[in-house]
Amino acid sequence: MRLLFALAAEKDWLVDHVDIEAAFLHGDVQEEIYIEQPENFILEGSESKVCKLSKAIYGLKQAAKCWYEKAKRIMMELNFCKFEHEPCVFYKFVNREVIIVTMCVDDFIIFSSRQDEMSKLKRGLKERLDVRDLGPMDDSPLGRP
Repeated sequence: MRLLFALAAEKDWLVDHVDIEAAFLHGDVQEEIYIEQPENFILEGSESKVCKLSKAIYGLKQAAKCWYEKAKRIMMELNFCKFEHEPCVFYKFVNREVIIVTMCVDDFIIFSSRQDEMSKLKRGLKERLDVRDLGPMDDSPLGRP
């Protein structure tokens, strides 16, 4: 991250921030996972039944991996490549310019000299996920004006 922020300062890149709402709930479970019924949702006569998960939930050991796999698939659909040695950094070249996205749990930090490509990426993410656009990052203490 420090290297990317240093590059952004040197190259005068734009730096934007988006937050994925309830990110872990977007993950798709690959294996069969069953859980006990939640206490307040047990129907009379069905006390011995269990619930089969089709999506990841918070607290599930696999939730982070399920979310990462979903996010990686989405970035690939948007024509980004994954850095070979850094699994949470994605990049794409457009007309000899680069756009770089870092993924930190449910936050995406976008580095680019091209506002149009940044906007295109945000639209693509919003079509696939619940995204909260936090806008440009700056040097204020909390990253917001």
